[in-house]
Amino acid sequence: MGYSALDAVDAIEQFWSNTRKDNHRYQSWEHCYAVFSKAREQDSASRDYELLCLHLAFYLASWGMYRGSSFLLQKDYLCHMEVVREILDSKYDKLQGLDCSEESIDGSIKLLMELKSRIVELYSVVKNTVDNERLDKDSISDTLVTKVLLGTLGCTPAYDRYFVATAKTLKIAPRFSEKSIRRLAEYYRQNLEPINLRKEYAPGKLYPQMKILDMAFWQMGNSPKDNNKI
Repeated sequence: MGYSALDAVDAIEQFWSNTRKDNHRYQSWEHCYAVFSKAREQDSASRDYELLCLHLAFYLASWGMYRGSSFLLQKDYLCHMEVVREILDSKYDKLQGLDCSEESIDGSIKLLMELKSRIVELYSVVKNTVDNERLDKDSISDTLVTKVLLGTLGCTPAYDRYFVATAKTLKIAPRFSEKSIRRLAEYYRQNLEPINLRKEYAPGKLYPQMKILDMAFWQMGNSPKDNNKI
């Protein structure tokens, strides 16, 4: 069974309702995205990179990325330092809050895939320093890479299991790739853009369109009885 545009809108509103509860874990994304957005407007000398690492680490923990088999669990929050510095390189400015227009996607998709590769490379260095028999032996996952990108740049949804389940149902490529991002942007333009879905993480600061997509797909892929699972 597929999902209609109304199903997506209902899912977004349900996710939003939960987010607005006092100190809800979903707000970790808002805190993380806000501090990275502000940092991107600052010069390098003015940025508090340790604070940015801490925000990123807590946001990732809120969304299940510090489970027992994760290499991140064996490190402190400063293990994100090189990834944070890379993300804040000015050459990635155009990825901030990436919208779903054809023009934006065409002009940014190669850069997005380049940043994906850099993040994989940088986290692989960190992972290779961890000696733990219980460690997940797979390469750096799409889930981690896209959660980082969503929390810092808002330029892609997070490809976790619930998002992927919805993507498969809608016949959208379930791996983080140029093909998948293009199809997701098309889905947004056809189904969600005609509807006013303005959500603010701070006064005058709108949720990026990729975060709206993330909310819809995650909530639709998450069964009602599992609402508190990641």
